[in-house]
Amino acid sequence: MPIAYSYIRFSTPEQLKGDSLRRQTELSEAYAEKHGLQLDTTLKLQDLGLSAFDRSNVEKGALGAFLKAIEQGRIKPGSFLIVESLDRLSRAQVTDALEVFLSIIRKGITIVTLNDGYEYSTQTMRENSYKLLISITIMQRAFEESETKAKRLRAAWINKANNANVRKITARCGGWMKLSDDRSEFEFIPGRVEIVREIIQMSLDGMGQSVIAKRLNDRGVVSWTGANGWHTSTLAKILNNPALYGAFQPHIKTDGKLLPHGDPVKDYFPALMTEEQFLILKKTRSERLFAGTGRRRNHVPNLLSGIAVCGYCGGSMVLMGNTTLVNKPDGSTERINKKSLVCDNGRRGFKCWALRWKYEHFETSFLTSCRLIDLNLMLNEVEAGTSLQSDIERLNDQITLQTSKLEDLGKKVTNIIEAIEDGLASQTLKDRLQSIEQEISAGLDQKAILEKQLTDATFTSKTADQNIETMQEAIDRISQLEGEELFVFRSKLAEAIRKTIKQVRLFPVGRLTPAEDIEELRKSLAEAGYGEKRINDYLASRRSEPSKARGRYLEDKYAGRNFVIYGRSGGLRAVSPDYDNPSEITFEMAVSPNYDDPDKTIYELKMPAKEKRVAG
Repeated sequence: MPIAYSYIRFSTPEQLKGDSLRRQTELSEAYAEKHGLQLDTTLKLQDLGLSAFDRSNVEKGALGAFLKAIEQGRIKPGSFLIVESLDRLSRAQVTDALEVFLSIIRKGITIVTLNDGYEYSTQTMRENSYKLLISITIMQRAFEESETKAKRLRAAWINKANNANVRKITARCGGWMKLSDDRSEFEFIPGRVEIVREIIQMSLDGMGQSVIAKRLNDRGVVSWTGANGWHTSTLAKILNNPALYGAFQPHIKTDGKLLPHGDPVKDYFPALMTEEQFLILKKTRSERLFAGTGRRRNHVPNLLSGIAVCGYCGGSMVLMGNTTLVNKPDGSTERINKKSLVCDNGRRGFKCWALRWKYEHFETSFLTSCRLIDLNLMLNEVEAGTSLQSDIERLNDQITLQTSKLEDLGKKVTNIIEAIEDGLASQTLKDRLQSIEQEISAGLDQKAILEKQLTDATFTSKTADQNIETMQEAIDRISQLEGEELFVFRSKLAEAIRKTIKQVRLFPVGRLTPAEDIEELRKSLAEAGYGEKRINDYLASRRSEPSKARGRYLEDKYAGRNFVIYGRSGGLRAVSPDYDNPSEITFEMAVSPNYDDPDKTIYELKMPAKEKRVAG
């Protein structure tokens, strides 16, 4: 007895509540009984709520699994596939639908359509070639029906989105809100909104999502997303949601994917922050994720994670620890974990030396330098403020202009779609539609670039003074704290450092000159008329690589170790700490542009017992 498989599909979950599933099931059973077929019950061929228009049933549904089973030989030739109609198999474009149809019957499977009683197989196609034409006609009609429906739904949704400020178009919102009974506004849910405010603050304080989740779970704070506590993915959705500043981002379905449509509708939800604050939060998180500096534990071992680099090769300086045994006065031993910043390239034997700087010493010198200097001067924030504000205004104007252009293009698309639906589907209109869609894509890319530049400028402008104040406060208090309070302050300090300082270049053994540069310098000095002895004496002080003993590069207290701090707004400061006492600074020099006279540079030289500032 031949085996028959019943394939049932409908595109919306709501149809499950109706009669569609029962009707298709009973029709398949009746056909199998009437024609002496054994209806298979082991392979569940049901795509309930999957669309055949966007090929979801083929790409991720039961029909796709059935096609694979045919290819693997699990579905034998001579079997039957029973469907209510051909549009249950596919509503995609005819070429795609026909490919699915033929791939089934070529393997010896007969397709039965219950609505008209037709059987489609290689044999019936040879005997009655018109059946192929009938199948193609049905496929074309199914595609056109779905395409028209999709366009109408899309137009209706666009209309709703364009009028979103008049009436709320959906009850979907962040978990800290709910739609009012009259659907006129959204309201905060007491208890939840306070949790979201705390999550935002912890993120701004430099804590990563893992730490935030752990802190909430440790305190027994109930998540509104389920019984399994807080997850990093839940926190990411909250912190990325434009609803935080009251905006709603409409989406439309295009080629089976939900894509943003138009600009976010502002003042749609009650806001927890301003748009500028949201941009700052977004910028903070993106930079922290890129640099890998989010706090994942309840301590902050490296304040400069992600911004400390090797001054010799530009590689990352990573925190490494090694355990040593120390003899105590009572004769016992103690294991001490000593941590150092090490060039990652050198550690891996790649084009550099594994030079170390004891982390405790470096942090002490760095914080001492930051405590003593005028951060505003070093970071160049005062002079940069006017320039940044000008950039922000210019970018806002460009974004407004770009948005206006996109709106005009969107209206043209709507007009062309309406003309096509009215029967004016000329090739000229279709070509014009494709051209405008390409313009919209390019315009969206340009707008995204401008928005990122605006985010960067706003981030620098709005956070500079606050970050400097946070740094100074944390530096002054950090030695007085311990436990949870110390963790919070070190998190804030690390975040303020990262927002204020672009990079810190470390030179653990002072100045090194590449061998090729030494030879070039020798040649230049000889051409300038200097004698060989004088050249050799001068170049003797130039080293091309650090000292080495027993296979390891050595620290050299006389080498003049130093580091250079680069501010986000262009200023830089070179610092040389004392080797034996890292809390003492032997030499500092700050360099920043002179905004009053662009041809001059401001220098600030600071040495023990004397200080002077000169412009040159």
